[in-house]
Amino acid sequence: MKILFFLCFVFCFNISCVAQSGYCYAQCYIPQKYQTNEYKYFVRKKEIIDTSLHVKKTIVPFNPEYSIAFITHDLGKSEGVWDTLFVSKKELELDVVEDTLHHTHQLSLVKIRESIPIAGTDKSKWHEVICEIKITKNFIEKLQLALINKGYYMGELQSELSKPLKSALINYQKDHNLPIGCMDLQTLKRLGVID
Repeated sequence: MKILFFLCFVFCFNISCVAQSGYCYAQCYIPQKYQTNEYKYFVRKKEIIDTSLHVKKTIVPFNPEYSIAFITHDLGKSEGVWDTLFVSKKELELDVVEDTLHHTHQLSLVKIRESIPIAGTDKSKWHEVICEIKITKNFIEKLQLALINKGYYMGELQSELSKPLKSALINYQKDHNLPIGCMDLQTLKRLGVID
């Protein structure tokens, strides 16, 4: 089957698409995906010198590029108020308390949340997009109304793809981990613009 190459409507990157039997494709940017992990450690408060506490010195790996640490000193109030720990080290040395049942008033809770980028997810990839011939005034109106309903577009209804409308669509794609920079079918279905 012969494949026709032509300049397809892609409002952000202005890149070439491939049409095959009425289908259109474009290279869209895929945002970075992350694996998120969370770890909790009950530690002895600094001012506590209670020798009955069984404490174990624990070295916790910490990468400040991907991780953030929080601490709370009041466990009696739904884990208390959390403070951010500004840590620039590659590891943390914590006095971890083994018996946490009887000593809650002597403990602080350290929580470490890390978001590690998943290799190979930050790239461009071919996606099926709506063909230029299908971008009618009716389609543009449906797109605007969908973005208004989602709280992304605040402009007036227009019969063309304005810069504010394009920006609203890109912001929606970023917030919902969708391909960015083209009117791909995945985004349009998510918005309810097409079935």
